[in-house]
Amino acid sequence: MIRFRLLFSVLTLLVLGYVAFWYWAAAEAEDALKRFARERANVGERVDFDAIRRTGFPYRVELHLENLRIDSLTPFPWSAHAAEFIVQTQTWSPRHIILKVPSGEMRFANARPRREEPFPVRFERLSASAILDAGGLAELTVSPERITWMSSDETLFEGGPLVLAVLLTEEENLSGEDPTSLLEPRLARLGLRAESLELRSGVMAQLGPEVTRLIGDISLRGQSWPRFTRASLADWRDRGGTLEIDRLEGDWSGLSVAANGSLTVDSALRPLGAVSADVGDIAVFIDRLAESGSLSRDQAEAAKRFFAMMQAAGAAKEPIRLPLGFQDGMMSLGPVPIWPLEPLL
Repeated sequence: MIRFRLLFSVLTLLVLGYVAFWYWAAAEAEDALKRFARERANVGERVDFDAIRRTGFPYRVELHLENLRIDSLTPFPWSAHAAEFIVQTQTWSPRHIILKVPSGEMRFANARPRREEPFPVRFERLSASAILDAGGLAELTVSPERITWMSSDETLFEGGPLVLAVLLTEEENLSGEDPTSLLEPRLARLGLRAESLELRSGVMAQLGPEVTRLIGDISLRGQSWPRFTRASLADWRDRGGTLEIDRLEGDWSGLSVAANGSLTVDSALRPLGAVSADVGDIAVFIDRLAESGSLSRDQAEAAKRFFAMMQAAGAAKEPIRLPLGFQDGMMSLGPVPIWPLEPLL
C-alpha cells in the first residue's frame, strides 16, 4: 500500500508538473507572438488582431488569432487578412512552427508607380511549416489547397493544390555543389509543386488555359539579399546576383515543357539572361504563339518549316530545344522578338 501511494504521488506530481509546464509554454508562446508583432513595426509592418486564445492541451500549444491584419509599408507594400489564423507548436520542439489558415487574402501593390491598383491573392485551407534556427527563419513550406491570383479587375489564374518550399542558407558550397563553380553563394533555394492551375487571362493564358503539372527548383544567388528597391536590386546585380532556374517543367494544355537557365536584371531593372526550353510538340507551340499575336503567320509558318526540315534530316528530335533570350527589354525566341519586358520596379 505504501508503494502504491508513493507511485500515485509521483505520478500526480508529474501530471501537475506537466500541466504547469504546458501553461508556462503557452504563455511564453503568446508573449513571443505579441513581441514579434510589436517588433515588426521596426521594419515598417503593422500586425493587429482582435483576440488571441490558447488551446491544444495536452499535446501541443495552439494560439488562435481572430481577425488577423498585416499592413506592410515597405518600398513594396503589401497587406494580409485572415478571419482565423492558427499558430501551432509542440512543447518539446518550439523551433518548429505550424501555421493553419482556413481562408485569407493578401494584396500586393504593383511595384511600378504608374499602376496604383493592388492585386489580391486569395487562398483556401492553407497550411505552412516554419523551422527556426539561431539566426531566424531557416526553412519555410507553404501549401494552400486552392489559390486565386487576380489583377485589379480579373482573375489571372486559380487552382491547386500548390506547395512552395524555401530553404534559406548563406553557405557558399552546399552538399553536392562544385567548389570550383563561378556562381555566387546560394542565398535561398526555392522548390515549387503545383497541380491543376487554370490560366484565365494574359498572354500566358493565350498559349494554353491549363497547367496540369508544374515542378520547379530555383536558386537565388548573390553576395547579399536583394530588396524591393531600385538601389538594392542594382547592387545585387552589380555584385554578381543571379536567379538560377535549375529545373522548371510541366504539362501545359497538352504541351510538355522543361526549362533551365540563368536570369538577372539590366540597367533598367528588366529581366536579362538566357533560358533553354525543351518543348514536346513544337508545331503546337508555334501555332499558339501565332494565335496570341507573338508571331506573325508568316513567321510561324517559316519556323514550322525550319523545324520540320531539321527533324527530317535527323538534326533534331522531339522534344525540340528552344533558346529564349531576355535582353534590351524584349523576350526573344532565337532571333525573333516575341514579348516586351517591363522593369520590375
